[in-house]
Amino acid sequence: MHDNGQPEPAYQEFLSRPIRDLGLKLEGSPVERFVEQLYRELDAKGLTKFRPACYLTDEWGCPSGEPIIGIPFYLAHAALSELVWTVSPAVSRELSARAVFARLRPPFAGLVCAEASGRGFC
Repeated sequence: MHDNGQPEPAYQEFLSRPIRDLGLKLEGSPVERFVEQLYRELDAKGLTKFRPACYLTDEWGCPSGEPIIGIPFYLAHAALSELVWTVSPAVSRELSARAVFARLRPPFAGLVCAEASGRGFC
């Protein structure tokens, strides 16, 4: 962020385009490894048939009645994460993708598993 309150020129690419046009995806993103870690942990607990789908959205979430996990879109791109942590007073730089995912994974995985249990996955 410049002293005049304007974002760095490197961030203009993100700020001038709709989110849907940024080409974001989980595959190959900084959070992909954490999703894979979740799947390994489920395997270790004997839940080998259960793979909750993860998708990018505007905030963490687990839609009611669906065994899926919503992950904030900005965590899928390092520069977007940096931008959010720079301009948002509510989000600290210390909240790396690893820290955020580690903190929120257990409750969301639990909710997702509860939803999936009625469907024969857990």
